[in-house]
Amino acid sequence: MPAKRKGDRAKLVPLILDRIANGETLVSICRDFGIGRQTGYDWLAGEGVRLAHAREAGADTLATQALAIADCTDGDTIQTDSGEVCNREWIARSKLRVETRLRLAAVFCPSKYGHKAQLEHSGPKGGPIENVTRVVLCDLVAEGEAG
Repeated sequence: MPAKRKGDRAKLVPLILDRIANGETLVSICRDFGIGRQTGYDWLAGEGVRLAHAREAGADTLATQALAIADCTDGDTIQTDSGEVCNREWIARSKLRVETRLRLAAVFCPSKYGHKAQLEHSGPKGGPIENVTRVVLCDLVAEGEAG
């Protein structure tokens, strides 16, 4: 479905945002619609809040998928002649699928799923840090006369 006309932007941007909200990457969406990656980025440049909401929803979708994959134990074991054994290949593939989705979720919505820890310095109740400087003046003359 090549998008060549200017009217395609108005039709495709809501569809692109919907697919981002479903956890798809912009590159794969643009490929499906037959538009260049840079065109997709250009079209979404003016969609600040809507794009942020779509990315957060997409990150939530990916996290939900990761949980479903992690909770599914259907292929964890296989039946062999010597009995039931651990299916290491299936488990490794499931682990890769979970990690990939969680990494994408961290890219889509770093504030919610990112691993970067930031240290914030603040005063009481989140206010500014209060600096107190004390200057103590001694009366040296009076002390010298007393001694």
